[in-house]
Amino acid sequence: MKNKTIWIVAGVVLVAAVTVVVIVSQPRAKSLATSSTTTSPSVVTTTSTIPHGTTIPYSSKNNARRDVVAVQPCTNVNSTWQFHGTVQNSRTVALKYQLVLDFVTSSGGTVLDEKIVNLNRVAPAQKVAWKVAGAHGQSGVSCVLVSARALPVS
Repeated sequence: MKNKTIWIVAGVVLVAAVTVVVIVSQPRAKSLATSSTTTSPSVVTTTSTIPHGTTIPYSSKNNARRDVVAVQPCTNVNSTWQFHGTVQNSRTVALKYQLVLDFVTSSGGTVLDEKIVNLNRVAPAQKVAWKVAGAHGQSGVSCVLVSARALPVS
């Protein structure tokens, strides 16, 4: 009876370990591209996928949400979701902007893809368009502007 008990306990531990591995190793939905760069007159826009576990701290001093317009809803073009809008620098100095954007399930409960859009130099009063693609192959997607930061151009 003692040997049966050991095998039952070992089997339960093995099943628990396999369950943990399966839960931990579930990948996020992948996007088509991990980064891209576009250039408009005097502004370079870089888009990149946010690595899992990355933290981008909030700073009220750098909050630029009022300068950003995100056009809703995002649209599905050839199985990839497109999200776009504009940034207009409301300050008296040139700024670089960082936008964090999420592609989520329509209910908002699950993040399917995350992107960062960097605009390297936006002059005072300049208006610049931005565009990002993500959540390739997903359906029922909503897009969210999570944060917008403005930093001095160095």
